[in-house]
Amino acid sequence: MSKATKKSLLYALAALGLIALAMWLRYASRTVLHSPVYNHLRSGIYIFLLCAWCHSVRVRIVQTQVQRYLLAISMLMVLWLLLRSIKFSIANTDAERWLWYFYYVPILFIPMLSVFVSQSLGKPEDFHLPRWTKLLYVPTVLLLLLVLTNDLHQRVFSFPSGILSDAAYRYERGYFFVLGWELFCAALSLFMIVTKCRIPHTKRVRLLPLVPFALSLAYVYAYAEKIHWVWVLAGDMTVAQCLMIAGIFESCIQCGLIQSNRGYDELLEATTLPVQITDENFCTKHASATMRPPLPQSELRQITQDTVQLDDDTLLKRHKLRRGWAFWKEDVSELNQLRQELELTVLVGIYNTEVCVVVVAVCACCVVDVEISNASVQIIEIVSVANFVYKTNQTVFQSKFNNVAALKIRNINFSVCFNFVYFLVVAGIVCKQVVIVNLFSFITLGVNNILDFLNH
Repeated sequence: MSKATKKSLLYALAALGLIALAMWLRYASRTVLHSPVYNHLRSGIYIFLLCAWCHSVRVRIVQTQVQRYLLAISMLMVLWLLLRSIKFSIANTDAERWLWYFYYVPILFIPMLSVFVSQSLGKPEDFHLPRWTKLLYVPTVLLLLLVLTNDLHQRVFSFPSGILSDAAYRYERGYFFVLGWELFCAALSLFMIVTKCRIPHTKRVRLLPLVPFALSLAYVYAYAEKIHWVWVLAGDMTVAQCLMIAGIFESCIQCGLIQSNRGYDELLEATTLPVQITDENFCTKHASATMRPPLPQSELRQITQDTVQLDDDTLLKRHKLRRGWAFWKEDVSELNQLRQELELTVLVGIYNTEVCVVVVAVCACCVVDVEISNASVQIIEIVSVANFVYKTNQTVFQSKFNNVAALKIRNINFSVCFNFVYFLVVAGIVCKQVVIVNLFSFITLGVNNILDFLNH
């Protein structure tokens, strides 16, 4: 059993223990312990459990959109329990009625937000809900306003005695609209959860999310049938439904339908990458097998940059996490070897180019003292010599320039370079008719331009 699984089981057992204690306090407060303090203690246990689950959702869930909706659901459940606890601890009729009306803030919004979460199950981390889903806010808000303004129209609850109190009331037509919308959103959410419990391309089904759903149905049936022991131990429908909702979404997290950052130990045991995860104080929490022994805390504290060179072939990199740091080593030995080979290739390529250009330039200089009438014959001879030099070494030169192209200098065709040199030679000889002595300087300038072009 992995370390993460053991931790999850311990948390689950602790939560079940607190729930059992709260159920015993409910029973004891009605038989032995008649002080209202025990009722407040029982409510405090449930609120603590929901707050702890809310904190765990914020820490574990990596999909931002789902995290936001789950946090809203958990806070609405805490609000629901607080309103209920305050309502039963005061003796003011008007305050009790308004607290009762405000029950419908979580009662209406929790099913709607559950639809949003259910639609995001199994989706990638950057998934966003389609815009049409925002339309669900419209009926939810309108129905909430209908409940909150009930004193003006009494279309949701009516009071036959004339006293506006939840002690004696009757359901009106508006209540069934509210109830219908709640049931529709809850049924849609549960349908999507059950649908996505089936593993794609197989006949297998994820059973874990169905367990709290089945328990919820069994509880509702037992509550409706007024089974004695259910009413004695778990007669608080508000608490029961909040726990069932949290249980359904927690089971979705545990089986992977909702992405979380669980399973670091299993991941680091399987990977061959040297990775180390620390907290904000650089204390090591997880380390892969290739990162052992992990880097000491004192050394990690001294790192001020995101990339540090440990040696010639190893880089240490880091990344800021929400509640800590991730460090990993990167081997750059192959990159260094490739860079050295490419640098050598460039030097050899440039050297061979210089040799060829000098040969052409020397051939051109041989015609400086030739008469103008023989210029055309000398041009043909120069071209022939240059072609002989190029064709004799064509294979070597072409491979060298291909390697230069790999360095992203240019995709250079070697024959184009030679044709450019031919042009310089011919242009220089033609210029001899004007200024004969400019031929060699002209060719030298062209050679330098070519070498600058290759070097850049």
